[in-house]
Amino acid sequence: MINSSQHATTQSQHRVAELEWQLAEARQIGRARGRLQTAVLAVPLFLAASWSLSDQNPTSADIAQRLSEAERRLSQLESRVLVGPGNTTQIRGPFEVIGDGGSVILQVADGPASRGAVGISRQSERGGTVGVYRNGREVAGMGPSSAGYGVVFTTDQDGTPRAVMQGAGEIAVFDMNRSQLAGLTATDEGTGRVTIWQGDTRLASLGVDGGAGILRLADESGAATAELGPGRNRNTALRIFGQGGVAVAALGADPARGHTGTLLVTNAAGGVSAAVMGGERGAVIVADPAGQTVAELGVTADARGMFQIVHAGTPVGILSRGAHGGLLQLASNGGTPTVEAGTTPAGVGTVRAGPQYKCSPVQSATPILSFGVPDCLIGTH
Repeated sequence: MINSSQHATTQSQHRVAELEWQLAEARQIGRARGRLQTAVLAVPLFLAASWSLSDQNPTSADIAQRLSEAERRLSQLESRVLVGPGNTTQIRGPFEVIGDGGSVILQVADGPASRGAVGISRQSERGGTVGVYRNGREVAGMGPSSAGYGVVFTTDQDGTPRAVMQGAGEIAVFDMNRSQLAGLTATDEGTGRVTIWQGDTRLASLGVDGGAGILRLADESGAATAELGPGRNRNTALRIFGQGGVAVAALGADPARGHTGTLLVTNAAGGVSAAVMGGERGAVIVADPAGQTVAELGVTADARGMFQIVHAGTPVGILSRGAHGGLLQLASNGGTPTVEAGTTPAGVGTVRAGPQYKCSPVQSATPILSFGVPDCLIGTH
């Protein structure tokens, strides 16, 4: 006859056997759903098997205690491993994936992840974040911003963010003091811009202006110092700026001269004081503070060099090459020729006074000089 104690023991053994069968079945289902669930469900089965092997004659109290512990563990596993829509396997977090050496490889949690090589968490209503860790310190991460676009960042060995990429179209690089050093930005006009910073001062930028590229440079105060880009006539030009942002020099291609090179130098007020122009016949022009031309150096239509002094737009002095040598021509402020000096065909110098330019004696209007005075000088051999 079986007593009550033996009956309780037998009943408990049946419950253990039933639990082992359920665990084995769960393990088979887990294999079909994925390796992760198999690994998780295999733990209680391993424990139950180890208990069975380590104690061949358990008492009814031992069996009840072990059965309760196994049921508790199984309940915990069932609460974490779920079946979602479409027969998908769902794991309830937080949880960690452990490597062979016992270190955390992956951590999934509702709050900020603090351990592991990779952490996945949901920190706020913005959404989830992913962090990469080294020696317990986050060195890289990505997640959503308050504006709703994605953000990816990396840090240095001290955890200070050094590079950030935003889904709004911006990449920024920072120094160890979190001051921005460089940035790559997509503008509202649909173009790109590269910017170099020192503290809060923008020292250089590369962007687009009117469909053409433009490079801007500045000094430590942020004042413009140079600019390379399209000019007023949409030609490429290099501009140098002085105090107050006034352009003091410009080098570019002049469309009016066949897109040949032109150099302009200005005064403090921005007026052109000198110009060097290329083309088939080069020229140098010098102007006064008011911008009026006062001197010119150029080439004549018959390929002779020429230098002229200008007054109020009228040449009053010209130095050029004549048929037999150098030629100097002077004129009044009104442009009337007054003096001409050069070389005769005989190779001697001559100076002629205008406006008559006659080299024969003429009767003077002064009775004292009744012998006549010529209006030119001619050298002799």
